[in-house]
Amino acid sequence: MSEEKPARPKGPKKRLLPSASLLEITAASINEVLIQVHDLLDVFESGHRTEVEIQDASLRQLAKKYTYPERFALGLDDPVEQFQADLIALLEIPRLFYASFAIMLYATIEGGLNRVCEALEFDLDLGLNYRDIAGQGIERAKKYIEKVARFPFPKDTKEWEQIRILNKIRNAFAHSEGALSDARLAQELRRVEGIEVRERQLGDRTQYEIELSREYCGIALASAGNFFLELAHYDTPHR
Repeated sequence: MSEEKPARPKGPKKRLLPSASLLEITAASINEVLIQVHDLLDVFESGHRTEVEIQDASLRQLAKKYTYPERFALGLDDPVEQFQADLIALLEIPRLFYASFAIMLYATIEGGLNRVCEALEFDLDLGLNYRDIAGQGIERAKKYIEKVARFPFPKDTKEWEQIRILNKIRNAFAHSEGALSDARLAQELRRVEGIEVRERQLGDRTQYEIELSREYCGIALASAGNFFLELAHYDTPHR
């Protein structure tokens, strides 16, 4: 009869430091995902720029081919007007893409922080999962890393501040298509490089609309990569 193995004890191990290799491997795998996200951004930029150039050239050729009387006679079937409408729609695509990109990048960061929590839980044998504590998203992961794993968290860095801003942007696009009613938040986002906030008057209230750029997406992406590298290269745990 095989001897039954004793149950694995719960609670932190005697050593307080998680293995550096585990965190470094976790951070490296997250950065691999971020590199793929960066490649997606580059592919979109290149493809969209080429498509705009093709459409613009076609529009110029059509404008030379058809005289205004011919276009007027064609009415709704005016090819020049149709191409103009297509080009306007094409120029609108980056705004939609950058919003989607911000949501995707935030999801990658949140998922990465959760993976760090799981790595610490396993390595320190904590007996408590990050899902078991109050809160949600990146703030819950931060609380777990600091309070449960007692691991230093780079919260006073510009990278973490960029991630928190990205969280606010993600919420605005996910819940209200980039529209804000909070004037204070709108003012905060205006100070962020690569973000434009426009105002619209809707009756007696002001609505603010977030406009992201390629520049902002690049900054947010670089901040995410640097943040995970900082998190992996810890100094000493909290006591």
